[in-house]
Amino acid sequence: EEFFSTANLMKSFNYVHLNRKFNDHFQASFVVLGAAYQAPNDNSLLYMTGTYGIWLKYMKGIFDLSANLYYQNGKAQSGKDVSSYMATIHPGVKAGAVRIGFGADYISGDNAENDDYGEKEKTFNKMYGAVFKYYGLMNYYSYMKASTANGGLTDLYPNITVKFNKKHDLLVMFHKFYLSNAVVVSEMVVDDKDLGAELDMMYTYKPMPELKVQAGFSYYFTTTSLEKVKRVDGTDLNAPYWGWVMLTFTPNLFSSN
Repeated sequence: EEFFSTANLMKSFNYVHLNRKFNDHFQASFVVLGAAYQAPNDNSLLYMTGTYGIWLKYMKGIFDLSANLYYQNGKAQSGKDVSSYMATIHPGVKAGAVRIGFGADYISGDNAENDDYGEKEKTFNKMYGAVFKYYGLMNYYSYMKASTANGGLTDLYPNITVKFNKKHDLLVMFHKFYLSNAVVVSEMVVDDKDLGAELDMMYTYKPMPELKVQAGFSYYFTTTSLEKVKRVDGTDLNAPYWGWVMLTFTPNLFSSN
């Protein structure tokens, strides 16, 4: 539901983006977006959703930190009022060839335990972009409303990157997922917010600047709440896993001084 289609038809997109690098250690950007969506049954009616956000990045010595905070209001394509937000923080420490980091992402959602449940759009809409890049490499949470039954998501992920040399590096990341709010699934309230965990590993080999070989493996530790939210409860659900290999070749065909 967060891509360009007849179910989420964006007719107008307007933005202001400001970015400043204050010094060698700190930079920040601010963005204001206005996205107009076509009403499902009236092509002459547009609903405007506003998104406002700030991004910060700090690096000094062995320490680095990035953070985001975004808020949305206005009207959703459904015609409901929008009130949603997301926040992230990613600190890390580097010691030689090793970087140890921790990530925390929060996506707001609708709370089934509140009296106004279902009256507003409270799940943050990423609208477009890298929907497969975040929240684990198994893509369980690519489209936030459908993936969390409108409950939103909390993702906590310690991670470690090891650069053996210029050609070899390894990334290991462990995600712990929670619903941000209780939800209703099949007319039943799911108030156990534990959605399980995921282990991601990715190895990168660059034998030359134009060629990159990557291989990865992911394993998901499921829970009863995950089965309910994904609507597969009552089945014999095995712990999912997958592996992959990708070759990327980016030749420099033209150059100019």
